[in-house]
Amino acid sequence: MVFLCAITPVFDECLPAFQLLTASLQEQTFKDFIHVAVSNGESPTIKKWISELGDPRFIYDEFPREPTPSSDALFINLCKRRNYGLKKYQAHRFVFLDADLKIITSEYFELLKHHHQDPLVILAKIKNGPSILPRFPVELGTIDIANYSVSQSIAKTVDYPIDISCLGYANDFRFYTKLENFPYLVLPPICGIKDGNKSYLRFTERN
Repeated sequence: MVFLCAITPVFDECLPAFQLLTASLQEQTFKDFIHVAVSNGESPTIKKWISELGDPRFIYDEFPREPTPSSDALFINLCKRRNYGLKKYQAHRFVFLDADLKIITSEYFELLKHHHQDPLVILAKIKNGPSILPRFPVELGTIDIANYSVSQSIAKTVDYPIDISCLGYANDFRFYTKLENFPYLVLPPICGIKDGNKSYLRFTERN
């Protein structure tokens, strides 16, 4: 079984940013991983580009197409695709990587391997003052779903919330509240930057 499975929801419009993410993953010094790009229905451009990589570690998969007429519907669909990947694929660890996240250190996966016995690993971002959410550790600063890496036992039993009755970012907090009783490790904020080439069209998905 592969050690690490990285899961990324994708659609054709995010290809330029997704290419930066993929290139940064190919540069990782730790090689025992697969990267699963999960599309909402077919994304032919992404599918073709991944097939042309000729790298079996990079996998294209499709979640049954759902209409996403609003940003809320798209957000829910993204959550479902993450959960789909968690349940379908086998690995010792799982990590969520958004299509607009560029990994800026070639040793990021090495860090995850080194801390493989920690059920939850979180990549911190820049600290932004006191936490505004209850029980949310201040040292995590502003985080989002791309920051979480979880063990297989968590991945198979804990879903990422798809109910967005509150603000979207609070879903990341609600995911954290499901995991807060697990020992967690906070990595330094050096591993990734969001939207490195500012080409990721977050809310423009084809229906």
